[in-house]
Amino acid sequence: MTLPSLELNYIAKIVSTLLKHSHGGAGPRNAINFIEISNVPVIDDALSELYFTALLQTSVESAFLYQRTLSKSIRMSLFNSLIQHCLVENREQNMLTLLKLPLDDEEKGELDLYLSKCDREVKQDFVVLMDMSAGKLDKVLDVTRSAKSSSEHHDWTILTTGLSSAIGNRKTALSS
Repeated sequence: MTLPSLELNYIAKIVSTLLKHSHGGAGPRNAINFIEISNVPVIDDALSELYFTALLQTSVESAFLYQRTLSKSIRMSLFNSLIQHCLVENREQNMLTLLKLPLDDEEKGELDLYLSKCDREVKQDFVVLMDMSAGKLDKVLDVTRSAKSSSEHHDWTILTTGLSSAIGNRKTALSS
């Protein structure tokens, strides 16, 4: 009695329409709600990609966990979309989120490969955040000093000055 007597065979079109045409940025949330409320199985690649896109726009962590449930054939493609999203959209927050994700060896390899092909500025930003989160402040200081003169988009002076003050004479102790 609780199952609908009508079976929809165009779920992907509905989800796509919700993603593209909802007002006020509610599209991704509406698409996720539709899939969860209608209790349709997300079994084909097209619907999986749409669901992933909706999740990615609402929660990077949820999108990451979802792509791990999929077959390997689509998983790495979606993971690369996640990396691109994190390095382009709302970079300051999403790069930190990407750093906190529990990546397996294959995902780390994909991230390294992606970073090797991306813009130098984006790669440098990510490496600085990665080193800072790992406590490698001496490496960050070296990068910011060398980037200070070559960067067109960032003023590294404040970060360089702050790190120099924080590290002080301990630089050699941190390097070992």
